[in-house]
Amino acid sequence: MHKNILKLTGSIQEIQEKHITLINNFYDQAIHKFNSSENRSFQKDNVLDAINKIQENVISQIKELNRDISKHVIKRFNLIVESSFSRMESKMTKLRDLLIENYPEFKILNILEKEKKRMKYSDLSKMLDCSVASIRKYVAKLERLGLVKIDKSSRPHTVFL
Repeated sequence: MHKNILKLTGSIQEIQEKHITLINNFYDQAIHKFNSSENRSFQKDNVLDAINKIQENVISQIKELNRDISKHVIKRFNLIVESSFSRMESKMTKLRDLLIENYPEFKILNILEKEKKRMKYSDLSKMLDCSVASIRKYVAKLERLGLVKIDKSSRPHTVFL
């Protein structure tokens, strides 16, 4: 994400530099034509100062415009990223709910996460409306995967995250 923002900002700075180069070339040509002109009826220094001030003002405005464009691009990019993360988070929540709904192992993990305490096999059995033997099988699988721990020193055994 940050690389893309840096690329965009770099592109905007490149455009700014090209515009400034074009403006400088234009003003250099104007000054050269002015210096080579035969008409001397006006004060040369005043005109050159005016041209330089206009040049500085235009360059300043281009830089300000490019800063505004950069801010806008970055803000827009961040909104797009936030929106993408929000949609992804919503899909992950739906997926999690689907897993909990369809897989008893996920139901057990969800219960342990919500209860935040050690639970007996019989309590899990009642909550999931299935046999204690099934709960033992699911918990053994979760333990092999390193997702839960079984306290075998307690009687009856308890399960926890």
